[in-house]
Amino acid sequence: MPSRFSQSANLTAVLNDINAGQGFSFGSLHAVGAMKIDTDEKGNAVMAIRDRCRRENDQVVAPTFAILAYIQQREQPTGAITWSAEGGSTGIYRFADIDAQYGDVFAWFGISGIGEILSAIGFTIPPGAADMAIAAFREPKKTVIKVESSVKGEKLTEEITVYCLNVRIVRPRGTPGLLNDPPEWLASCACFSFQSTTSRVPQPRLAYIEGIIEPSPPFGYSWEADKELLLNTDSSLPIFLPELPINATISLFPTYKENILTNAIFSDHKSIYVYADHLGVDYDNFQTGISCGKDGIDPWVFERYGVRIEMPTAWNCFGSVRHAYNGSGGGKDDFLSNPMKSWPTSAQRTPRRGDVTHYYMILPNGLKNGLHAQTFIDQNKTYAANNEPPIDLLLQTWKWAISQSGDWHKSLLDPTIPIVQYEILYKP
Repeated sequence: MPSRFSQSANLTAVLNDINAGQGFSFGSLHAVGAMKIDTDEKGNAVMAIRDRCRRENDQVVAPTFAILAYIQQREQPTGAITWSAEGGSTGIYRFADIDAQYGDVFAWFGISGIGEILSAIGFTIPPGAADMAIAAFREPKKTVIKVESSVKGEKLTEEITVYCLNVRIVRPRGTPGLLNDPPEWLASCACFSFQSTTSRVPQPRLAYIEGIIEPSPPFGYSWEADKELLLNTDSSLPIFLPELPINATISLFPTYKENILTNAIFSDHKSIYVYADHLGVDYDNFQTGISCGKDGIDPWVFERYGVRIEMPTAWNCFGSVRHAYNGSGGGKDDFLSNPMKSWPTSAQRTPRRGDVTHYYMILPNGLKNGLHAQTFIDQNKTYAANNEPPIDLLLQTWKWAISQSGDWHKSLLDPTIPIVQYEILYKP
């Protein structure tokens, strides 16, 4: 008899993803870790499964596995049962073939077959399963899975479409606090990729966000932020514009035919730490007590958020003050840079966060020779590289430190030759 596609529940393909605990049920079609997202023109299910392939050097070393069960609810098949897959480099491996190939190995360990192994890890074989197989998805593409058999001479074909769906936030990379997923350090800006300033500061450092959804089309992008403003939410590159210092969570969901797939198994999330200013970023990363480069020359190494970071050149006070202002520079300057050095030296207010204390000597020509600078973190305390007050200019400790404004002046001041002076530069 001619082949036909079964529209009834008598012939059913059952997809079970053994890598996730989420579930879906639609009549006699059941899935764990997969979700029915549509029905095709033949009345067959269109499903999505999360891509969990493990890749090394662009090679798949562990595919995304799923279990396929063929259930004939009317009568048991009288002919051979065959599975096939079209698209997505997906392989289909029947239980019977696996047991035949590795039966001696299973028997050595007292295991009856692959079904017993799957039962041990939590998979329940559906009642009435006439045949079972394992599907191995190796790339995020569309796969049409077919199962064919015959009942009393009638050849039947059942099929389902499965999208192996890759949903991943690729930037910022890593997660602060997770040793198996360390955050990415960006040498170009001396900060982590999950760190952002508010959009109101000079030269704001906005976190670069990028996502990947495959296959696209038919799937698209939908981004959400639990706090603050997010733009371009239907693209791979959204824009996050925070105005307040908060910790935000950015989420990526796939869309299919204008519907957002909000099921947790298809989403990805990343944390973004938003700081009030660049000074907050630097203080969180460098803190106090660590070296900023011995003698102002040597490289330095520190550890933060589980990441060992090697800084190739020393940082000094002037470079750190500049970086705390607008996040620019390489951490080492020979003198106080603009615009700080042109800030007013008097104001009708007390010092506040972001102001700068500048220490100097007056040269014979009347010009100021800068010796040290530090950024106020509150009304009295300052922060900078090499900010421990020294006993002598030749005995500096070259450490990140907090000190009182004016401490450098007091420690270096010779009461008989008061050559070291300081001024407070008030941030406009």
